[in-house]
Amino acid sequence: MPSKQRPSALALVTLLLAMSMSPYAVSGQVNPTEDVTCCNSTDFNLYLMGESGDGTLTPFDENLESAESDSQSTLATPSFSETNIGTWGVVWGTEGDYQNSTWEFSIPYEVESAVGVTINSTLEIRIGGSFYDGDGGVDPYLTGSGMLQISVEIGSGHVNDGDLLELSLTVRSLLFAQPEDDAGIRFLWGSEANDAHISVRFPLVDIEMKDASVLGRLVYFPIVLKSGFDDRMWTGSTGGISVQSAEVSQMPIATGVEGGVEVTFVWEVPENSEGGNIRVDFQLKPQSGLQIDTTRTHDIVIGEDTGGTGWYPANEPLRTGGSSLDLEIEAKWDGYVVDREVMIKFDGSMSQWMRWGLDNIGNQSLSSNSWWRNLNSYADSVPSADKHNGRVDDSELLALQGHLTGSATNLRSFMANGLSLEIEAILGVNPIELGPTEITIDMGGTRAFSADAVTIFIDTSYSYDSMEAERQVLVETFVRSSTDDYWTGIELTAELRSTLLEDLGAVAADDIE
Repeated sequence: MPSKQRPSALALVTLLLAMSMSPYAVSGQVNPTEDVTCCNSTDFNLYLMGESGDGTLTPFDENLESAESDSQSTLATPSFSETNIGTWGVVWGTEGDYQNSTWEFSIPYEVESAVGVTINSTLEIRIGGSFYDGDGGVDPYLTGSGMLQISVEIGSGHVNDGDLLELSLTVRSLLFAQPEDDAGIRFLWGSEANDAHISVRFPLVDIEMKDASVLGRLVYFPIVLKSGFDDRMWTGSTGGISVQSAEVSQMPIATGVEGGVEVTFVWEVPENSEGGNIRVDFQLKPQSGLQIDTTRTHDIVIGEDTGGTGWYPANEPLRTGGSSLDLEIEAKWDGYVVDREVMIKFDGSMSQWMRWGLDNIGNQSLSSNSWWRNLNSYADSVPSADKHNGRVDDSELLALQGHLTGSATNLRSFMANGLSLEIEAILGVNPIELGPTEITIDMGGTRAFSADAVTIFIDTSYSYDSMEAERQVLVETFVRSSTDDYWTGIELTAELRSTLLEDLGAVAADDIE
């Protein structure tokens, strides 16, 4: 982002964070006449994550740590008893049959303080009430670093929703060649460099391509993904639809449903089309090397609105489907007071969440963990005609703006629990220290439910006497640490100015890449 050249201007910072998404290559089978179009057993990897005593399994390779130093590990040393290297499990959330197949387990190792080691290892697998095991071969001799591989023959069976799928790796004996006192073999997992995994053939996800809804020349295609991974099956994957072989680029609407997530895609019918049999192809890519394809043909009649509200989500949209954030900070100091203007602009899933929430002020059916329940006290200030009408009205904007300016606690709660941002890091001080503050919200080019950008402006000030000689923060790390990825792209511009009579003194920047 280009810098702005102004007298006495300092500190312009640009930060870009991006989520990379790659295409994959394996497809599943399709039956377009059934509601649940996919899938029975699918070939995929389950990656080992977490600590050895309480590890987990995930199909999403994006969960792997990018830094090799963040790998988990267990060191096995000479012993006369068995050593459990680790146990990893996941409660399965879908059901289906699985066929006879060979599951291949791979885990990186490093031999330490020895020329090599002869190892006797066993992998035990539990699927509900069924148990299987395999070993690493007849006393394999391992040197340096590499991959320990174990094959396990899995008989056909049926997995139920709620069954535990669990792996346990055990070393029964170790014989080191030319060992030193601290000889051992270290097993590693949980990072891109050490991506320990088991390759399985197993039911992964049920995909239901539901009936389309028509609203004018807009068609809404809802697709339900049910698995044991809730909304992660969508937010942890890449995917999308093509209509009549043309990709739909508009961001879909994702909402949580029991046992999974519903993703609704919006297609604008071309002017030269009158509908008819419309083919929709859906792709889901949970991990590198796996692409699940499903297809359904819809009979679309343009001009016949169907499905009631059709496109408008009944449940609160997810915030984790991908959003970009643009933060601009302008601060001016006159020696006694810092005037600060902040612009927070975001689109995507976070915009959908905010638009839906504003239109549902006073909705008594909101779940107990919905932030928008905090605005129920403003329900009487919103006319009945403005409630749940599929758009954001002035009365709803005024309700939110009044809530945010009402107290520092309200502002902090919205930023932290709603937008996953640290307001103190953005404003430079605790909100309770602010002077008169004005907050305005711009919904952009449309008040309708959409993924278009929303902009929040904060105009405020706080006291700072130069005689205090304390370090003042322009901006700090402002995205909250979370297991969910809310922001897939971030831009930051920060500017600090002073008057001709005041010297800013030393300016420092820490941990800026």
